[in-house]
Amino acid sequence: MTLQTQFQLEKNYPFLGFEYLIHVQNLHELVTEFPVAIKDITQLLDEDFAKARNKGFGASDSAVLLGVAYSSNNVEAMSIEQLLENKVSDYYDKTIGEKASVRKGKELESLIIQKVSENLNTPVIKPQDMYTNLKGLNTNFDGVVFEPIISVHNLVIGLQPVPLEVKVCTQFARKNYDWTCAVTEYDFTQTKMIPKKPLPYPDVSMPLQEKIVLRATTLGIPAYYYTQVQQQILFTNSDHGYLCVLDDVNWTINYFYVPRDTEVIMSLEKSSYTNYLILAKRKGFKVELEESTITI
Repeated sequence: MTLQTQFQLEKNYPFLGFEYLIHVQNLHELVTEFPVAIKDITQLLDEDFAKARNKGFGASDSAVLLGVAYSSNNVEAMSIEQLLENKVSDYYDKTIGEKASVRKGKELESLIIQKVSENLNTPVIKPQDMYTNLKGLNTNFDGVVFEPIISVHNLVIGLQPVPLEVKVCTQFARKNYDWTCAVTEYDFTQTKMIPKKPLPYPDVSMPLQEKIVLRATTLGIPAYYYTQVQQQILFTNSDHGYLCVLDDVNWTINYFYVPRDTEVIMSLEKSSYTNYLILAKRKGFKVELEESTITI
């Protein structure tokens, strides 16, 4: 079924200069072409979900796979070897889920998605499944919107799924963002969107890890969220994604535009595949590459 038969453009939905409305059937089927790894992850307990993720690499693992994991004065950045050890042993630290910042993000996610839908005046799809590829990457989405593909003649020729990664920024984490880099911000007191032009992408010759940090800094976001959105972009096959951040201090949602980074995505797939084979051997599960499936 083509996009033309799947979608019916009915009336205007403004966002970043585009005007469109999406009326669809079976929209979730158009989010990604990758197979489902786990059906309806919302039915899993936190510990069961963590164990399921240990048979592959989720988007939150992408920074480790690419060598740009978070570190602070008190915590060293996790290494790939440590990540593998945690997955092999099915390590689960329930105290992480008990942290106020983590609980806040989880409990506010649905509210943020609702507000994002209202701000952008377009439906936000919340896929319930986790998807997988043949290189050990597993991905689930906070949200997905469908944006128009515009031809050179300024005509809507189709729609592409675009991932939305939702975050809550506490006062402590505000230092990791540059709000002035957000492409749009929503002021609840004024009830209006403030559009901003996306910043140019730096194209420089340097080691990949330094390049990731530079590009993420240019966009105003942490490197570990930059790689996370790149993995989601891979699964939706879109040319960009959005990081939607609720600033807990002033209760404002800021939207960061993240362009597709083919170099990062290719490096992520390479690192994932190499370490996925190691993980499969250590955990003792089979990878059925010939049949284009993964047994997890």
